[in-house]
Amino acid sequence: MRAAALILLLAGCAANPVPQVVHVEVARPCLTPEDLPAPAVTTPDAELAKLPDFDLVIALATDRLEYRRYSNEAQAALIACTQ
Repeated sequence: MRAAALILLLAGCAANPVPQVVHVEVARPCLTPEDLPAPAVTTPDAELAKLPDFDLVIALATDRLEYRRYSNEAQAALIACTQ
């Protein structure tokens, strides 16, 4: 009886062929290096140390704007990547 059930079970498996194409989901990054914002270009600390007070404040304000630009562009890229 068990042998007959086993034969019927195996015969049923032969009637349903196994699919030949299998698709596997693979995680991939949503951004390429070209999609990333250009790094912030700022004044090196050694150069800032040589500046008089007025020029130092102006340079720091310029660097702050550059960091803000970079931060905003990077945030926009990350938001676009998550949606």
